[in-house]
Amino acid sequence: MPTFRKKGPGSPRGRECGVLVVDELGYLPMSREEANLFFRLVARRYERASLIIASNKSFIDWGEVFGDQELPTAILDRLLHHSSTINIEGDSFRLKEKRRAGLLSQQAPENTAAPAHDSAKSSGAATA
Repeated sequence: MPTFRKKGPGSPRGRECGVLVVDELGYLPMSREEANLFFRLVARRYERASLIIASNKSFIDWGEVFGDQELPTAILDRLLHHSSTINIEGDSFRLKEKRRAGLLSQQAPENTAAPAHDSAKSSGAATA
């Protein structure tokens, strides 16, 4: 599950990272509280700071990740407003490394048009 931390007394105030990277969004479903915190994170960074999100879920599947359909719509509205979306298809670097090491067959799967939620595929959205 994702972990979100509030600024504590020892953390620098007013300083946020220029680019925040969220990797593997959708690997595990979020609780309602986690989904609401993620929305607040996106809303807080909207038009203020960059956010890169990597996910193996297509946008249509984000309802499953966040536990409803309305919240992902609001999140995507902010993410896609000033963004570049990059859809990466093909084997992950982990699978490529296993093939190079001879741990997997060198042959590509017959059906290369696997759905975006296939764990061997990845897609991501980047906002600036």
